[in-house]
Amino acid sequence: MKILALGDTHGRGTWYPIVTKYIDAVDKIVFIGDYFDSHEIGISAAMQIYNFKKIMLFKKEYPDKIETLIGNHDYHYFEEVDETYSGYQSTARWDISAAINEYRPDLKVCYIVGKYVFSHAGLTKTWCEKANINLESLEQSVNDLFVYRPRAFRFSGHDVYGDNITQGPFWVRPISLKADKLDNYTFIVGHTNQKEVKIKDNIVLIDAMESGEFIIVDTETDEIEIKKWKFKKEK
Repeated sequence: MKILALGDTHGRGTWYPIVTKYIDAVDKIVFIGDYFDSHEIGISAAMQIYNFKKIMLFKKEYPDKIETLIGNHDYHYFEEVDETYSGYQSTARWDISAAINEYRPDLKVCYIVGKYVFSHAGLTKTWCEKANINLESLEQSVNDLFVYRPRAFRFSGHDVYGDNITQGPFWVRPISLKADKLDNYTFIVGHTNQKEVKIKDNIVLIDAMESGEFIIVDTETDEIEIKKWKFKKEK
């Protein structure tokens, strides 16, 4: 099985040429979350909403081929969540929340194939134990928890950067993930911005969309190929 994974889009439309080129060449395409809260000049809230809806409509067209995961910059717009993080757009919160709510059933926390776990930030042993996650049915247990108890994914710990093993799959940082990740899995995560994709210690950091890098995982050969797309500058 070949899986293309894209890092945090943050309202950019640069995902589109990649997906349209590879849609027939891979078995799955995974968006790792963080569709909102751009830090780049010129990517307005309206543009973020437009690109999010475009991604979700693409998923509707290819329902068995596209996986859309949730990031922390999406999570704080869910109606049950009573905390906000950096980049929160208070003036656009109702419009963003409405867009998320429209497609909520199609959003997941994690997607797992064999030893490969795709989630926004990763899963630690400590968080899984605290959240009473069933490790025998890891993907279903985590995703079901979000459906029934979305507040279980709130920020935790005292480190404002989220670098703590108590943090959940929207927030834990690579150092803490490495220290306490679930055994026998390779984690493919975004969340922590990189100049280029990095692969080390069974953790693949793919939040590198600014540089145009993404990955294709072959689950049969265990090969992870780093790809680079040269984007035209958005106007």
